[in-house]
Amino acid sequence: MDATTFSVKEQPKRKEASLLSICREKESEIDALLGSMSIEQLVGQLIVPILYPSTDESQIKTAQTIVHQIGAGGILFQKGDPFAQYMMTQRLNEVSDIPLLITADAEWGLAMRLHSTIRYPRNGALSNCSSEQITQMGNDLAAQCNIMGIHVNFAPVVDINNNPANPVIGTRSFGTTKDEVIRCALAFSQGMESRGILTVAKHFPGHGNTNKDSHKTLPTISGSASSIRENEIAAFRAYIAAGYGGIMVGHLSVPSLDSSKKPASLSNPIVTTLLREELGFQGLVFTDGLQMSGVQQGSKHPIGVACLLAGNDLLLGPIDPIQMHKEIVQAVNQGILTRSLLESHVKRVLRAKYALIGSIKTGQEHKHCNSENELLAEINSERFCAHADQLWYESLQIQKNAALFPLSTHIPIGLLELGKGGGATGTFRKSLNELGIKLQAVLVAHEDNSLEDIINQFKGCEIVLVNSYEGKQNAALVTALSSHYRVIYAHFASPYSFNCKRAGTNKSESVVCAYESCDEAKRAYAARLFFSKDSEARQKFYIVRPKGRVGKKETINKFSSLPNPCIAGMKAVSTKRIPKHSIINATLGYCNSKLPLQRPECNYSKSHT
Repeated sequence: MDATTFSVKEQPKRKEASLLSICREKESEIDALLGSMSIEQLVGQLIVPILYPSTDESQIKTAQTIVHQIGAGGILFQKGDPFAQYMMTQRLNEVSDIPLLITADAEWGLAMRLHSTIRYPRNGALSNCSSEQITQMGNDLAAQCNIMGIHVNFAPVVDINNNPANPVIGTRSFGTTKDEVIRCALAFSQGMESRGILTVAKHFPGHGNTNKDSHKTLPTISGSASSIRENEIAAFRAYIAAGYGGIMVGHLSVPSLDSSKKPASLSNPIVTTLLREELGFQGLVFTDGLQMSGVQQGSKHPIGVACLLAGNDLLLGPIDPIQMHKEIVQAVNQGILTRSLLESHVKRVLRAKYALIGSIKTGQEHKHCNSENELLAEINSERFCAHADQLWYESLQIQKNAALFPLSTHIPIGLLELGKGGGATGTFRKSLNELGIKLQAVLVAHEDNSLEDIINQFKGCEIVLVNSYEGKQNAALVTALSSHYRVIYAHFASPYSFNCKRAGTNKSESVVCAYESCDEAKRAYAARLFFSKDSEARQKFYIVRPKGRVGKKETINKFSSLPNPCIAGMKAVSTKRIPKHSIINATLGYCNSKLPLQRPECNYSKSHT
C-alpha cells in the first residue's frame, strides 16, 4: 500500500505543537515581518550552516561572512570548546538581522560535541532508568542549553533498533521495541521542552531496520507500509500526539512509502503526505545533515530545492551554504519554487524564534560569563553532576543475579581485564582504589598468557571480575575461570555485540552490560559493585566530574541569571506561563511584551542572487 493511500488509524487526541502556540495577536506581526523580507532573506532563514566553535579571529570573520551573506536562519555547532561556542554565538548574532536559532546534537549531553561538559549515558543504557530520572536528565540538559544559548536539541533518537547489525543507530536508540522507545523518548522530551528547549525526534520515518549508515550511503528500509506504520512510525506518532515540536527526516530510501526510492528527505509523499497531512505534524521539520552521502542522489533539482519541494522547513548543514542559497533563489526566479512556499516555511521558523528566543525571565540583572572557568562552573554545577551520577549508576543492566550486589568489601577478589581500556592506570582500577577496595590479584590478559597461568593467577580469590572492553570475548577462558571461581562478567561495549556463548558466561555468577567503555561507565560499575544506590559512601563517590570543571559551585538555581547569548542586548521576555509538560501553548508572555525580533533591512546585492 502506498503512503498516499493510507487510512488514518484512530490516534490519541493530539496536542497542538508548541510552534503553533503564539498569541494570535502576534500572527499579524509575523505576517508583516514576512511581507517586508526579500526572497534572499526568506531563503536564508531556511538554511542552517554547520560551523566549528573557534576563538581564532580569522575563522570567526569567515563564519560571520557566511551568516551575513546568506542571512542564515540558524547554526549547528560541531565539536569544540564550550566557551568558544558561547562567545562565537554572540559574534555571529552581531551580523545577523534576525536572531539565530542555535541548534545542537546533544543526544547524550553537551559532551557529544563539547569537551569539559557532562556526559550522560547513551539512550540504550538510559532505558534501564525510570521515566522520572530521564525527565530529570532532560530538565538538567535543558538548563545547560539555556546557559550556552542553545535553543534546539537534535534529540531524542526515536529509531527502534530492530536490526542488531545497524552500524549507526545501535545504543543511540532507546531499545528494540516501540514501547521502550516511546516511554523514554517522551520522558526526555518532557524534561527538555518544559524548560524551554525544543526537541527534535529523529530520523523519520525510522533508521533502525537497516545495516547501512546514511552518512556513507543511502540505506533502504524494507518492510510493508503497514508494518513500518505499526512499528517505526509509532514512536513519531506518539511524539506528535504529545505535542512536541521538531522532527528530523532521515536520508533513507523507503520503497513502501515512496516507490521512487528517493531519500525520505527529498520525498514529498513521506514529508508532506505522510508526516504533515496524515500524521498531522505542525512543528518544525529539519533535514538530516545535507553533507551526508545518503542524500547525494541524482535529482533534476539541486538538493536544497528538492528538500523544500518535499516539505522540509530547515536545511541542515549543506556542503556549501552560499551556493545552496544561490540555487534556491534561482529556483524561485525560474518558477520552480514560489514566494508563498518560502513564506510558509519561514513562518514556522519565525514562530519558533518567538517561542524559543524569549526564554529569559524579566526583571533580573543578566550576568555574562566572562571566562571559561565561569561558564564551566555554571554548566557543570554540582547539582547537575549529582543527578548524572544517579543516572549512570542506574543505567547499568544486570542481566543475571542482581541480588548479588553490593559485594562485601572483605571477600578476596581478583580482576581480569580483556582488551584495551584496562591496566594499572585504567579508570576502573583507579576507581577501586578511591573506594578503598584492595584486589588480591590483577591480570591484564595478553595472547602469550596460557589458560592455566591465568587460572592459577587467581588462587585464593573467591570472586573474579572479568571486564571485557571493546567487545572482546573469550569463551574458553571465561568458562574455565567459572569452573574454579565465582565470575562476574562486565561487558563494556554495545549489548548488540554481546553473545553469551562467545563470551562463555553461561556459568558466570553474574553478567553486567555497561553499554560503552567510557570513564563514566567504568566508575559507575565500580560503585554498583560495592555500594547500594542511596548509601552515603556511594553519594560521596563521584562518577561524573568533567575535566576542566572548576570547583563544586552550586548553581542550579542561578542558570536563569545568565543571558542567552543568542539574544544578547535584546529585551528579556517573561516565561511565567511555561507549561508543565512541554512548550505547548507557551506564548512566553509575548502578548505583554515587545517583540525581540527586529524587522530586517535587505542587505543583499544582486551579486548574491
